[in-house]
Amino acid sequence: MPAYINVILYMVLTAISFTFIDKLGNVVNPLISLFFMSIYATIWFNAVNYKHLKQIYLKCCSQNRLLYIIVAINVGINWLCSIFAPHKSDPFIYLSVTFVTMAICGLVATQKETKTQFFIEWGCIMLLASSVVLLRYGYEIHYNKNTDTGLILGCISGVTTYYYAVFSNKYSKENNFSSSQMLALRFWPLIIGLGCFILFRHITFTFTWHITFILLIISFLALIIPVYFLQKAIITIKTNSLSVILAITPVITFFIYSISIKKLNLTNLVVCLVITTTLCISRIIPIILSHRRKHLGVKG
Repeated sequence: MPAYINVILYMVLTAISFTFIDKLGNVVNPLISLFFMSIYATIWFNAVNYKHLKQIYLKCCSQNRLLYIIVAINVGINWLCSIFAPHKSDPFIYLSVTFVTMAICGLVATQKETKTQFFIEWGCIMLLASSVVLLRYGYEIHYNKNTDTGLILGCISGVTTYYYAVFSNKYSKENNFSSSQMLALRFWPLIIGLGCFILFRHITFTFTWHITFILLIISFLALIIPVYFLQKAIITIKTNSLSVILAITPVITFFIYSISIKKLNLTNLVVCLVITTTLCISRIIPIILSHRRKHLGVKG
């Protein structure tokens, strides 16, 4: 049971953080927000790994530098999408499309061993794509928000999240890095790039303790605490089970966002439930198919 509490906390905190990011965009330039949030998260994970910092940075500077750059580019693009999408669009739209795109990437990348697997998995892909069409034309969004912006940024985020997972896993294995050690490294190119952009574009901001405190809280909610709970869940829950549970993250986001704006749109609720069901089905069917193949293989 504690393992499932970890994944539930991850989903709830993720939903809350993206809802607050939506509100934060009204107060602070999103680039400024991401710049300081990345700094806070990097300081935290470097502090956690203070005993091994020399070894971590020596490996980073001397081994697999191209792979590190690929990892950093993916995480940088992903978080740029994450900081703009909730403000320009809607947290639910963004997270739904992100999860749908990740699921499609995973299904496309899976090796198809039989014709049955091929047709079932491509059927799931078509189902997922149809859910995005439903979201585009069925979801009602606030007049000053833009659905297409959320769809585009969600697609980009889904692709970069998928490839970040692939390449960061490879990079951490090749360098024998733990999850927290990877987290200590991954934001540096983003911090440097954003810092230069903010400086050269002369983007100004009012530095107050109130805003600093808010950014610190959101950093923990978005970049630090959820990662901790997710990592705990990864260790204790089977990957297949975890992927199914994580598929309900968008629906949790929908309800928390609805609470924050004090409005529950029934049409949007139906769209939300359809997308969540589609995400779950797209994960459950391939799992059942995989178990069936293994069972037949054992019998044969």
